Amino acid sequence: MANTTFNKTDLVTRVSELDSIETAKAAKEIVELVIATIKDQVAEGNDVQIAGLGKFYGYEQAARSGEMNGVTYSTPAKMVPKFKAGTKFKSQVAGA
Repeated sequence: MANTTFNKTDLVTRVSELDSIETAKAAKEIVELVIATIKDQVAEGNDVQIAGLGKFYGYEQAARSGEMNGVTYSTPAKMVPKFKAGTKFKSQVAGA
């Protein structure tokens, strides 16, 4: 199986092929709105659950400290974005 990257431009092109989408510009606006909405909701502390795909959510990464090359460092706790694939998505990727 070839491993290629399907990027945002490819997604816009795919959405623009729908009969109900009249222009590539409209498709781009839709894709950007969906992505921005997911990012905004997760940044506000909300989970975004998309049936058949998975859940986007924020996760608090604990503070850490350590030593590298003789230099002690510490990083504060912070929120990081996470994604958990749903069962249907996992099955599709697994080829089931």
